[in-house]
Amino acid sequence: MAAVADGYLSEQQWDLLPSDWLEQGLAYCTAPCGGTPGPLVRVRLRAGEPPAAEPVYRLADFLEQYGRGTRRITRAPTALWNALIEHGRPGDLTTIAQAAQTRGFLEVAMCLYANAVRAGDSAALRLGAHLLRKAERYREAISWYQRAAEAGASSALRQTAELMEVIGRGEEAVSWLRARVEAGDLMALPQTAEALERAGLEGEAVAYYQSAAENGDNHALWHAVDPPRLPSWWGSHRGGAGARRAGMRVRRCLR
Repeated sequence: MAAVADGYLSEQQWDLLPSDWLEQGLAYCTAPCGGTPGPLVRVRLRAGEPPAAEPVYRLADFLEQYGRGTRRITRAPTALWNALIEHGRPGDLTTIAQAAQTRGFLEVAMCLYANAVRAGDSAALRLGAHLLRKAERYREAISWYQRAAEAGASSALRQTAELMEVIGRGEEAVSWLRARVEAGDLMALPQTAEALERAGLEGEAVAYYQSAAENGDNHALWHAVDPPRLPSWWGSHRGGAGARRAGMRVRRCLR
């Protein structure tokens, strides 16, 4: 509250504040009136709840409802966004970043996404990457997509490869996807196959489609058992558990 207050006051109002304006304001707003809580209520932690680093206050319900209505058409001051970047709660940062992005504060949104990532929210990686891509900051977006993929966001695998290809780094995309497969990321198998196909390396792509099919990817199965490709693959895997599973899937699909 202290960090954002000057953004809501005129210069004259700000200059006339006493040195202990925050303490006076909190005392006034938290004082009950006629048995009714004041505009602010200090939150009292219950037994077992982790202690807060600073006092926590809750806005009165009627003011919260009123504020929700007026804020829809009122532009928030820059001081608010700066305060949220500096003091926003870790669990709220991604939601606040999306709100900033919706309102066109793209630099603020990126700062908030970065803070959310540092706080451990891996979902913010993909959202930040999308924003960077829209801003045509492709190299930065690729880095964020890669980190998102490494954190488990499978959709980021395709987005990384496609964006690398857009800026002429197709060979690097294939190498990176192969590295993901070698690291044990099975979701990278079909993405590697598709990237190889786009690069004109269909023969190499088939092997990745087949591996993906053997690991339960029904979409990759249709590429792996394309009639011209089927005999050699089937022959080399005859009797294997992967081939038996794939064969059962083929039979189910062809019924």
